Amino acid sequence: MDLPLEEERAEIFRIHLAKRHRQPAEFDLPALVAASPEFSGAEIEEAIISALYDAFYAKQELATAHVFAALSQTVPLARTMVEKVSEQRNWAIGRARNASVARLT
Repeated sequence: MDLPLEEERAEIFRIHLAKRHRQPAEFDLPALVAASPEFSGAEIEEAIISALYDAFYAKQELATAHVFAALSQTVPLARTMVEKVSEQRNWAIGRARNASVARLT
């Protein structure tokens, strides 16, 4: 339980780009990771889907700029519902397994 760390967000971007038949190596993943600090995996996936639509309508191939624009137009739930997220984090202490291996150390 919690939001993905940088390494985990990079992997989420790789997974969802590859799932949509795009080569993750063709994208500036460090920039996308830096632009998504409070994003959940689902929000990252939705940004990629939104970017695909934008690229399609522009008759362009999906690029980092499309994904970056989609991220910048999204306010993550961790920001809009900061109190609820904080409550969940507090509740999870000692009750839920941490989603991030890095947070266990």
